[in-house]
Amino acid sequence: MLEYCESAVIRNCVFEKNKASLGGAVGCEGCDTIRIESTRFIDNTGNSGSAFECSSCSSVTMVDCVMENNRGDNDGTVYSATSYMVLEGCTIRNNQQANGSGVSCISGGTTILKKCVIAGNRAQMRGGAIFCMQDTLFVYSTEIDSNSAGERAGAVFLTESCAYFDSCTVNDNSADSSKYHNGTCGGFFVKDSKLKINNSRLWGNGLAVFVDTTEDPPQENVDATNNWWGNNSGPFHPDLNPYGTGDTVSNHVYFIPWTTIVGIKAKNKPTVTGLFISQYRNHSNGGVSFHGKTNQPGTVLVSIYNLKGRLLKTIDGFFPLCGAFSLFWDGKTTDGKDASGDLFLCRFETRDNKIVCKIVRSRLKGY
Repeated sequence: MLEYCESAVIRNCVFEKNKASLGGAVGCEGCDTIRIESTRFIDNTGNSGSAFECSSCSSVTMVDCVMENNRGDNDGTVYSATSYMVLEGCTIRNNQQANGSGVSCISGGTTILKKCVIAGNRAQMRGGAIFCMQDTLFVYSTEIDSNSAGERAGAVFLTESCAYFDSCTVNDNSADSSKYHNGTCGGFFVKDSKLKINNSRLWGNGLAVFVDTTEDPPQENVDATNNWWGNNSGPFHPDLNPYGTGDTVSNHVYFIPWTTIVGIKAKNKPTVTGLFISQYRNHSNGGVSFHGKTNQPGTVLVSIYNLKGRLLKTIDGFFPLCGAFSLFWDGKTTDGKDASGDLFLCRFETRDNKIVCKIVRSRLKGY
């Protein structure tokens, strides 16, 4: 146990079959600078931090380390409380804890993961890969693969936290409980937290992102734009994308636009072959006109939703020739009331194609 030391470096070591209540192999408390490089933590046991634990530390960095087959009854193979911790190039696999079997970060610290692999871990309760409570979390270019949880969030459990994921792969994670929307929450379980996940790949998680809230709308929505969801049709949402066959998302998740090519960032305007929305124009009376192109004659159907997923109005038009088309929405709901708000989601459908776009409505003069 390292306590209140100014600096310590651990390099090229192996910690195997050790046991302690906090930090089964290595524990740190109140330290300034800790650096651990190219070190393996194997078959260690600890209640919290079965491999490594730090609390109230100013700077902890772990580079190219391996944590494997560690066991504990509480939180985290790697456990951080009220600390600043960076993990880079680390592999955390086949560990078991009650919560956050890969990484557990709590109580007002900051945790950064870069180019890590978190795979095959099992949490008895929540967060098979990551458990984050009242903390700030940044995750870059990290693989979160085949983790599981007994209750919620096979991948990541967030509560009262702020988290940002970029260029990550989150696949084939699972949770045993099936009481949540459309089955188990294998991906992200978000409660009273702010989450952004962008430019990432998510598939095989069942319910990929679930926002657990009693507030409608919640204080924070999830920004999950520019991701690939396991299929080019995007994630499944019963109202906003019912034809999506990728992983499922709950309400309060912004997923438009999504990426249709694995590993490539989506452009600002998502397009589907044969149907293209070129522009929309605001009118001073609150209406909106849509202009686009289609490669086949027939009906273009437009369904307009608010950001809660409530259908406000459906309009359609028949165009006997393929090519350019225009449709107008008067800004009102089906019952003739003015639609409240400025942001809306519009689903365009033809016989063979469909596309969803976000629009911003403003009452502009001159149209």
